[in-house]
Amino acid sequence: LAAQYVVYQQSELKLRSTWHKAVVWFMNALRFNPQLVNKHRKFEEALVGSETSATVLTACGMAYIYYRQLSVVAYAIETNILPMSRDVCTYARWFSGEYATIMTWFFAHIFTVMAHHLTVLDVERDIVSVADPGRGGYCTPVYDRMRDGDRNRLYWKHPM
Repeated sequence: LAAQYVVYQQSELKLRSTWHKAVVWFMNALRFNPQLVNKHRKFEEALVGSETSATVLTACGMAYIYYRQLSVVAYAIETNILPMSRDVCTYARWFSGEYATIMTWFFAHIFTVMAHHLTVLDVERDIVSVADPGRGGYCTPVYDRMRDGDRNRLYWKHPM
C-alpha cells in the first residue's frame, strides 16, 4: 500500500492548483476504503469520484467568494462608503476589545497577535488614532461592517 500511495502522490501533482490538491486530498481521505484495495486493483480505483467531488466543492467555494466580493462592492456603492473604511473601523474595534460573537473573538485574536508580531510599525496605535471617535477618529455606527441582513436586503432590492 505504501508504494501505491507514493505512486498516487506523484500522479496528484498533475492537479490544477494547491487549493484543488488540498480538497482532493481531503476528499480522498474521507472516501478511502482499504477493503477495496487488493492486488488486482490500483489504489486510484478505490477513490473513484473523489476528484470530481473535489472539483465541484472547489467551484462552489469559489462561487461563494465571488458572490461575497460582488455583494461587498454593491454594498459600498449603495452606502457610498469604501470597504476599506469599514475594515479599518473593524480593526479598531478588535484592538479595543469589542467582539460580537465567539467567532469574531477568534478572528480578532488571530489578527491582533499577527499585527503585534509580524509588523514593524505600531499598527494598533495608527489604526486607533485614525478610527477611534473618542480620539477624533471617523468611526461611527455608519461604518459598521456589512452583515448578512444587509446583504439579504441588498439582494432583494437589486437581485444579482
